[in-house]
Amino acid sequence: AINEVETIEFHATDKEFLNDLEAGFAKRSGEGFRGCVGAVDGISVAVRKPYLKETINPAAVQEPEKPKGYWIAMDDAYMTNEYYIGPSPGKNLGKAKDTFNFYQSKTRIHIEQAFGILVRRWGILWRRLECSMKHWSLIV
Repeated sequence: AINEVETIEFHATDKEFLNDLEAGFAKRSGEGFRGCVGAVDGISVAVRKPYLKETINPAAVQEPEKPKGYWIAMDDAYMTNEYYIGPSPGKNLGKAKDTFNFYQSKTRIHIEQAFGILVRRWGILWRRLECSMKHWSLIV
């Protein structure tokens, strides 16, 4: 599982912005969810081993303020908490959890498709990135 997520910023004080995001995700999920303001999916990109001078101290990274009542849909590779919500794990979950997983997946599917298009379109992602670590997020 992925225990840490790189900083995700939302304008936590801008209720109109968050409400617009929520309405968009509710529409995409078939009005199945309220409160979802984002979707996160992972992508595996091969990179060279970072040099020691390029690494950061994870303890120095601060979590952003999280708006109450809103959440981000994650896939099952990520740890779930009150703000990052992934699908219910396991099989034979019962109707309620299976329904939850269905709608939660509908909120993430477009980001998953976007990553597929991204990798297929940009050949630089077909091989290991050899550039400086500071450029990795600019490429991906």
